[in-house]
Amino acid sequence: MSEAAQCGLMLWDAKSKGTLKNMLNLVGAGKHTLVYFAPTKEFHVLTSEQDLRSLLDLCNKDDIEAASRALRLKTSVAQSRFTLPIQ
Repeated sequence: MSEAAQCGLMLWDAKSKGTLKNMLNLVGAGKHTLVYFAPTKEFHVLTSEQDLRSLLDLCNKDDIEAASRALRLKTSVAQSRFTLPIQ
């Protein structure tokens, strides 16, 4: 999806691995993404890795660690620095 898209619109519960992967891919490709973050009922605009980091900081760290393992990311997205996968 992220390869064909020009931008993204995500509805995220702060747990879904698939949505997280799409956000990582879109931001990694330099594409803007609008995320409705269900836990706070707010929209977040992601245009950079820092924007994504700020959103992830609002999440439960254990959930993000579990998603990182499930997605088989080399570095957990819950750590201070991470590599964005582009697939």
